[in-house]
Amino acid sequence: MPLVDGERFRAQLHLGVFRTEREARARARWAREEWAEGRIPDPKRIVTTTIAARRVTVSSVARDWLTSRVDLAVASIRQYRSRCDRIVDDLGSLSVEDVTPAVVRGWVAELAGEFAPSTTGIYLHVLRLVLDHAGQEPNAARHRSVKLPKGRTANVRIRLPSSRELAQIAAALPAQHRRLLDFLEDTGLRIEEACRLDWADVERERVLVRGSKRTASVRWVDTRLHPIRLLADEPGEGLVFSVRGTSFRNALASACVRAGTRHYSPHDLRHLHGSRLVHGGASPADVAARLGHANAATTLRVYTHVIVPA
Repeated sequence: MPLVDGERFRAQLHLGVFRTEREARARARWAREEWAEGRIPDPKRIVTTTIAARRVTVSSVARDWLTSRVDLAVASIRQYRSRCDRIVDDLGSLSVEDVTPAVVRGWVAELAGEFAPSTTGIYLHVLRLVLDHAGQEPNAARHRSVKLPKGRTANVRIRLPSSRELAQIAAALPAQHRRLLDFLEDTGLRIEEACRLDWADVERERVLVRGSKRTASVRWVDTRLHPIRLLADEPGEGLVFSVRGTSFRNALASACVRAGTRHYSPHDLRHLHGSRLVHGGASPADVAARLGHANAATTLRVYTHVIVPA
């Protein structure tokens, strides 16, 4: 509080008119931060900052937010990275300003067609954190019109590539990524599981998968239900695949563009593998054990309503 002629006085500063209390509190918080930094709060600076923020994409903010989370354990970072990858796949090219409540509602509706409400809620939670990190006020993902679905929904958005599309995509991939594509198609592993696979865990007719999501994820995947082309390779040392999950996702997205197919993610290959097995007559219990599902009910719920392309 400044001193004038030995007396203290309070300075009043008009910071604008706001539609909601939330917006007013956010502006007051910004003003206090400006005073703390020794600057006089100037609303014109907010306009300049907002214009600059419009040029920032969701993809860059998501990556920056993930990098900033040094407080999280490695396992948590891995989980958040998986959620961020999906956000980047679906919304990454949009600028922060373009993410409106309507966009978020549409995105949530798409997720609801693929995931249970609880999983959809996790993705929405991460998007809220990302937009908070971007300084979006008000946060579109926190708008009262954005609601999670109730109950379970059919998996109408599961997209499965045809054999022809897979051949076109494989032809557009570099050799090291093509190997991983074949392995995911043959085993249904999660991309993180495949990238952590070590040659020490590869045997003549099976591989040991050291999952991370739950105990059921630690399992043997063998050739009884489906052949595995990797097992014909000469064994080596260290990691089986020299690429990281993010690198493969980017390479796969680029290959889909070059091949002229729809966009497919590594998880779509997992859905393809599980669907082929279920519709091929394999028992739900065997498919659940192969995919690392905690119980066969999950397998049936996800894959029985999916039509496998030729």
